[in-house]
Order: sequence, then structure tokens, then C-alpha cells
Amino acid sequence: MPYEKHSIVKIVLTMAAFLLAVALSAADAKAAPQLFGSHEIATTKISGHAKWTGILERVAPGGGNIGNCLPTRDGKCSDVKWDRFVESLRGLDRADQLAEVNAYFNTAPYVSDRRNYGVGDYWATPRQLLARGGDCEDYAIAKYLALRAAGMSAREMRILVLDDLENHVQHAILVVYDDERAWALDNQIARVTDTRRIHSYRPVYSVNEAGLWLHAN
Repeated sequence: MPYEKHSIVKIVLTMAAFLLAVALSAADAKAAPQLFGSHEIATTKISGHAKWTGILERVAPGGGNIGNCLPTRDGKCSDVKWDRFVESLRGLDRADQLAEVNAYFNTAPYVSDRRNYGVGDYWATPRQLLARGGDCEDYAIAKYLALRAAGMSAREMRILVLDDLENHVQHAILVVYDDERAWALDNQIARVTDTRRIHSYRPVYSVNEAGLWLHAN
């Protein structure tokens, strides 16, 4: 994800307003572990994030298909491969669910949005990721939606867009909260990793179905 994607921050607040509001939102920040040492301010206004809301619309019932779609007798679409994978997650403990989801989607080939879709930034559904590969936010989206389908609540997860300071690019991962820990499901890291063990990431913003958070270090 190139640095040009920083423009997404402008859809919510100016940085000046963000810095002014950090102190007022301390209680919100305590609701979950800090991500990579950042402070955050929450908003419920995800409507301005068209790529994210577009994903939610496309994977909603009647809005599009998630996995490997096969036609049924009534002409509808059955996401057989997706359904089987989600079903395999049910009944597993939290650690095993995260490990299975991270490993499963990390097998998809990395393909840039420019090569895949001819644009600089495109947020793909899990079906598209499995069919043609994708880039970092596509892995995070697929992992988020798989865990949601398996029964995990939206408040337990966020898609986090961040600066990868080591590789000098913008990157995206899925963060899953578990008690006082935050776990990173990252296409660049084979295993699910405690975010406190990663030191080269600087958060920019995070999002789920409930809201959007801006981060400052």
C-alpha cells in the first residue's frame, strides 16, 4: 500500500482536531490495549470510508458473494468453499481460530492492486482474494470476515492501516483483541503475533463495523 493512501485520514478529522481531542477520548482508548504505543480517538462515522463500507455492502446478503461461488438449484449462489472453511473454525478455541485463519489466507498470492485492478487502491472481497490474490488489506478483510462468520464480534477486531517503518510502505493487518492483548494477523508474518513484539509499525487508522479510530504516536 503506497504512502498516497494517507489521504484517507482526511475523511474523518483534520490532524489538528484529532490532537485536540486525544485528551478527551482517554476513556475510549482504555477500552482496548494500545496498538504499537499509539493513542487513539474513536468515531462511529464509517460512512466516509467508501472502500470499507463498499466491502460490507458487497458481502451482505444479496449484496455479493464472499467465497468460491457455485450455483444452486434455485439460481442463487452458494459459497461452498467459504462455508466449509468457516464451519471448520466453529468449536475451536480462540488461539486455534486465529492461527487457522491467518495461515489459510496467507497462502493466497500477493498481487498489487495496480496489477490486479489497474488502480492504486482497491479493497477486495475474500472471493476475489482467493481467486486472484491480493494485497495487504485484502488479507486483513478476508480474515476479519471469516472470524465474523465464525461468531466473533466486530468489537473484538479491527483492520489496522499503518506505516511499515522497516520497509517504508503503508501496510494493513487484522488486529484481534483478547483480554489485555492485541494479536496481529499479518500477511508478512507467518504466525499470529502479540502486537507488543512488533516494533516497526506505526498505526494510522483502524476500522471495523462499529467505527473508525485515528491513531497518533
